[in-house]
Amino acid sequence: MSYRLACELGGQIAAIATVAATMGESLASTCRPARPMSVCLIQGTADPFVLWNGGPVAGGRRGRGRALSVDETVKYWVEVNGCDSTPRSMQLPILNAADPTRIFSYQYLNGREGTEVILYRIENGGHTWPGGLQYLPVRMVGPASSQMDASQVIWDFFSRHARNS
Repeated sequence: MSYRLACELGGQIAAIATVAATMGESLASTCRPARPMSVCLIQGTADPFVLWNGGPVAGGRRGRGRALSVDETVKYWVEVNGCDSTPRSMQLPILNAADPTRIFSYQYLNGREGTEVILYRIENGGHTWPGGLQYLPVRMVGPASSQMDASQVIWDFFSRHARNS
């Protein structure tokens, strides 16, 4: 949904953020954003529904189409925005030593109109909301990370880009 908004209403919004979602192949082939758009992606490497390396999206009897890989999704938005192709990367602090997930950020900066693309890679993270509840068993959706509060990260991201719009 967020990617569709960026493609179709890009002139009206400053930024998008996604959790456990990459861009659909069919949307990527037709997307022509009206202007550069800052994008924040939060994705687990162990998501059983939206695969890190792309492919069919699991769910329902008919499936939900095919998705780009995380790398392809990031590359798409880095190119659309004209961001630096080499990211600034770092591991986020470990907040819970008992949690097996680890989070790495990759910031692609200096895009047109002050845009950026940020990827938060959650090693061993599932189809879950970081900082949220383990809403279904790990065997079904993968682990929920307690190493970040995705709601706060997204709020901070949107707050920063609302000033730049």
